[in-house]
Amino acid sequence: MSKIIVDTIESTGTTVTVNDNISAGTNTITSGAITAAGNIDAGTNAVTAGSVTGLTATSITSGTLPSAQLPVGTIINSEMFTNSTRTALSTSSGTAFWSVSYTKKLADSVLFVIANVRGWADSSGICGSYVEIDGTKYYSAGYTYNGHNYGHVWFGTASKQVSTSGTKTISVGWQNANGASDRPFELFNYNSTDDARSQQAVSTIQVMEVTV
Repeated sequence: MSKIIVDTIESTGTTVTVNDNISAGTNTITSGAITAAGNIDAGTNAVTAGSVTGLTATSITSGTLPSAQLPVGTIINSEMFTNSTRTALSTSSGTAFWSVSYTKKLADSVLFVIANVRGWADSSGICGSYVEIDGTKYYSAGYTYNGHNYGHVWFGTASKQVSTSGTKTISVGWQNANGASDRPFELFNYNSTDDARSQQAVSTIQVMEVTV
Protein backbone atom coordinates (compact mmCIF):
# COMPACT_ATOMS: atom_id res chain seq x y z
CA MET A 1 0.00 0.00 0.00
CA SER A 2 1.33 3.44 -0.96
CA LYS A 3 1.54 6.38 1.45
CA ILE A 4 1.59 10.11 0.69
CA ILE A 5 3.21 12.34 3.32
CA VAL A 6 2.61 16.11 3.30
CA ASP A 7 3.84 18.86 5.61
CA THR A 8 0.83 21.16 5.40
CA ILE A 9 -2.67 21.09 3.96
CA GLU A 10 -3.90 24.57 3.15
CA SER A 11 -7.58 25.39 3.05
CA THR A 12 -9.08 27.63 0.38
CA GLY A 13 -12.57 27.52 1.82
CA THR A 14 -13.35 24.09 0.41
CA THR A 15 -14.52 21.47 2.89
CA VAL A 16 -11.99 18.71 3.46
CA THR A 17 -13.62 15.29 3.86
CA VAL A 18 -11.78 12.95 6.21
CA ASN A 19 -12.25 9.20 5.83
CA ASP A 20 -11.68 6.52 8.46
CA ASN A 21 -8.06 6.00 7.37
CA ILE A 22 -7.01 9.31 9.00
CA SER A 23 -6.80 9.06 12.77
CA ALA A 24 -7.47 11.99 15.06
CA GLY A 25 -4.65 13.07 17.34
CA THR A 26 -1.76 11.47 15.44
CA ASN A 27 -0.38 14.82 14.20
CA THR A 28 -0.39 13.55 10.66
CA ILE A 29 -2.11 16.86 9.89
CA THR A 30 -0.11 19.90 11.00
CA SER A 31 -1.78 21.76 13.85
CA GLY A 32 -3.56 24.86 12.63
CA ALA A 33 -2.99 24.07 8.98
CA ILE A 34 -6.65 23.39 8.26
CA THR A 35 -9.45 25.85 8.74
CA ALA A 36 -12.23 23.40 9.50
CA ALA A 37 -15.97 23.69 9.14
CA GLY A 38 -17.08 21.40 11.94
CA ASN A 39 -15.50 18.11 10.88
CA ILE A 40 -11.91 18.76 12.03
CA ASP A 41 -10.78 21.04 14.83
CA ALA A 42 -8.00 23.19 13.31
CA GLY A 43 -6.01 23.49 16.52
CA THR A 44 -6.12 19.92 17.86
CA ASN A 45 -6.73 17.89 14.73
CA ALA A 46 -9.60 16.18 16.57
CA VAL A 47 -12.44 14.78 14.48
CA THR A 48 -15.79 15.95 15.80
CA ALA A 49 -17.77 13.06 17.22
CA GLY A 50 -20.39 11.77 14.81
CA SER A 51 -19.14 13.83 11.87
CA VAL A 52 -17.42 10.98 10.05
CA THR A 53 -19.76 8.31 8.77
CA GLY A 54 -18.37 4.97 7.67
CA LEU A 55 -19.92 1.88 6.11
CA THR A 56 -19.76 -0.76 8.82
CA ALA A 57 -21.31 -4.16 9.39
CA THR A 58 -23.04 -2.81 12.48
CA SER A 59 -24.81 -0.08 10.54
CA ILE A 60 -26.23 -2.68 8.18
CA THR A 61 -27.41 -5.16 10.82
CA SER A 62 -28.87 -2.44 13.03
CA GLY A 63 -30.95 -1.03 10.17
CA THR A 64 -29.47 2.48 10.43
CA LEU A 65 -27.51 2.50 7.17
CA PRO A 66 -28.72 5.21 4.73
CA SER A 67 -29.42 3.69 1.33
CA ALA A 68 -27.56 6.63 -0.24
CA GLN A 69 -24.30 4.97 0.86
CA LEU A 70 -24.95 2.04 -1.48
CA PRO A 71 -25.30 1.83 -5.27
CA VAL A 72 -28.83 1.53 -6.65
CA GLY A 73 -29.77 -2.12 -7.12
CA THR A 74 -27.54 -3.44 -4.34
CA ILE A 75 -28.84 -6.60 -2.65
CA ILE A 76 -28.25 -5.80 1.02
CA ASN A 77 -29.89 -8.93 2.41
CA SER A 78 -31.33 -12.22 1.20
CA GLU A 79 -33.24 -14.79 3.20
CA MET A 80 -34.61 -18.21 2.19
CA PHE A 81 -37.64 -19.59 4.04
CA THR A 82 -38.48 -23.30 3.79
CA ASN A 83 -41.54 -25.32 4.72
CA SER A 84 -41.61 -29.13 4.75
CA THR A 85 -44.81 -29.68 6.75
CA ARG A 86 -47.54 -31.58 4.90
CA THR A 87 -50.55 -29.26 5.16
CA ALA A 88 -54.12 -29.44 3.81
CA LEU A 89 -55.43 -26.28 2.15
CA SER A 90 -58.60 -24.60 3.31
CA THR A 91 -61.46 -24.37 0.83
CA SER A 92 -62.07 -20.73 1.82
CA SER A 93 -61.16 -18.27 -0.94
CA GLY A 94 -58.82 -15.49 0.13
CA THR A 95 -56.84 -17.74 2.43
CA ALA A 96 -53.05 -17.40 2.67
CA PHE A 97 -51.83 -20.95 3.00
CA TRP A 98 -48.31 -19.94 4.06
CA SER A 99 -46.94 -16.76 5.66
CA VAL A 100 -43.43 -15.79 6.78
CA SER A 101 -41.94 -12.75 8.54
CA TYR A 102 -38.99 -10.88 7.07
CA THR A 103 -37.08 -8.22 9.04
CA LYS A 104 -36.44 -5.37 6.62
CA LYS A 105 -33.08 -3.60 7.07
CA LEU A 106 -33.71 -0.23 5.41
CA ALA A 107 -36.59 2.15 4.88
CA ASP A 108 -37.56 2.72 1.22
CA SER A 109 -35.87 -0.42 -0.09
CA VAL A 110 -37.58 -2.87 -2.45
CA LEU A 111 -38.50 -6.43 -1.47
CA PHE A 112 -38.29 -9.04 -4.24
CA VAL A 113 -40.06 -12.32 -3.53
CA ILE A 114 -39.80 -15.66 -5.35
CA ALA A 115 -42.19 -18.36 -4.11
CA ASN A 116 -41.99 -22.03 -5.12
CA VAL A 117 -44.64 -24.28 -3.56
CA ARG A 118 -45.10 -28.05 -4.02
CA GLY A 119 -48.78 -29.04 -4.20
CA TRP A 120 -50.66 -32.32 -4.41
CA ALA A 121 -53.93 -33.41 -6.09
CA ASP A 122 -55.79 -31.31 -8.64
CA SER A 123 -58.68 -29.32 -7.27
CA SER A 124 -59.51 -26.41 -9.61
CA GLY A 125 -58.09 -25.42 -12.96
CA ILE A 126 -58.09 -21.72 -12.16
CA CYS A 127 -58.14 -19.39 -9.13
CA GLY A 128 -56.55 -16.08 -8.25
CA SER A 129 -53.10 -17.09 -7.02
CA TYR A 130 -51.12 -14.33 -5.35
CA VAL A 131 -47.91 -13.34 -3.59
CA GLU A 132 -48.61 -10.82 -0.82
CA ILE A 133 -45.99 -8.35 0.45
CA ASP A 134 -46.75 -6.18 3.47
CA GLY A 135 -50.50 -6.18 2.85
CA THR A 136 -50.48 -5.85 -0.96
CA LYS A 137 -51.57 -8.84 -3.08
CA TYR A 138 -49.91 -9.41 -6.45
CA TYR A 139 -51.77 -11.87 -8.68
CA SER A 140 -48.57 -12.93 -10.37
CA ALA A 141 -48.55 -16.62 -9.45
CA GLY A 142 -49.71 -19.70 -11.32
CA TYR A 143 -49.71 -23.47 -10.99
CA THR A 144 -49.71 -26.63 -13.08
CA TYR A 145 -52.94 -28.50 -13.66
CA ASN A 146 -53.53 -31.79 -15.47
CA GLY A 147 -56.55 -33.47 -13.86
CA HIS A 148 -54.53 -36.13 -12.02
CA ASN A 149 -53.73 -36.62 -8.35
CA TYR A 150 -50.00 -36.12 -8.58
CA GLY A 151 -47.51 -33.45 -7.59
CA HIS A 152 -47.89 -29.92 -8.95
CA VAL A 153 -45.83 -26.75 -8.96
CA TRP A 154 -47.15 -23.38 -7.70
CA PHE A 155 -44.81 -20.52 -8.62
CA GLY A 156 -45.02 -16.76 -8.15
CA THR A 157 -42.89 -13.62 -8.07
CA ALA A 158 -43.57 -10.09 -6.83
CA SER A 159 -41.81 -6.90 -5.70
CA LYS A 160 -42.78 -3.91 -3.59
CA GLN A 161 -41.06 -0.76 -2.34
CA VAL A 162 -41.88 -0.64 1.37
CA SER A 163 -41.37 2.73 3.06
CA THR A 164 -40.41 1.49 6.52
CA SER A 165 -37.96 -0.96 8.04
CA GLY A 166 -38.87 -3.67 10.55
CA THR A 167 -40.88 -6.89 10.37
CA LYS A 168 -42.90 -7.44 7.18
CA THR A 169 -45.25 -10.31 6.37
CA ILE A 170 -44.85 -12.25 3.12
CA SER A 171 -47.69 -14.62 2.17
CA VAL A 172 -48.77 -16.94 -0.64
CA GLY A 173 -52.38 -17.87 -1.28
CA TRP A 174 -55.36 -17.52 -3.59
CA GLN A 175 -58.54 -15.45 -3.92
CA ASN A 176 -61.15 -16.08 -6.60
CA ALA A 177 -62.57 -13.02 -8.33
CA ASN A 178 -66.13 -14.36 -7.94
CA GLY A 179 -65.69 -15.47 -4.31
CA ALA A 180 -65.94 -19.18 -5.17
CA SER A 181 -64.21 -21.80 -3.03
CA ASP A 182 -61.94 -23.14 -5.81
CA ARG A 183 -58.38 -23.85 -4.69
CA PRO A 184 -55.19 -24.69 -6.62
CA PHE A 185 -54.68 -28.12 -5.03
CA GLU A 186 -55.70 -30.07 -1.93
CA LEU A 187 -52.50 -29.86 0.11
CA PHE A 188 -48.89 -28.76 -0.12
CA ASN A 189 -45.62 -30.42 0.84
CA TYR A 190 -46.76 -33.92 -0.08
CA ASN A 191 -44.78 -37.01 0.98
CA SER A 192 -44.95 -40.82 0.99
CA THR A 193 -48.39 -40.62 2.64
CA ASP A 194 -49.69 -39.47 -0.73
CA ASP A 195 -47.53 -41.72 -2.89
CA ALA A 196 -45.08 -44.31 -1.63
CA ARG A 197 -42.53 -43.18 -4.22
CA SER A 198 -42.43 -39.61 -2.97
CA GLN A 199 -39.83 -38.03 -0.73
CA GLN A 200 -40.88 -35.19 1.58
CA ALA A 201 -41.56 -32.18 -0.63
CA VAL A 202 -40.18 -28.78 0.44
CA SER A 203 -41.62 -25.37 -0.45
CA THR A 204 -39.54 -22.18 -0.47
CA ILE A 205 -39.94 -18.41 -0.31
CA GLN A 206 -36.89 -16.36 -1.28
CA VAL A 207 -36.83 -12.71 -0.15
CA MET A 208 -34.23 -10.23 -1.44
CA GLU A 209 -33.95 -6.65 -0.19
CA VAL A 210 -32.61 -4.19 -2.76
CA THR A 211 -31.70 -0.50 -2.59
CA VAL A 212 -33.37 2.06 -4.85
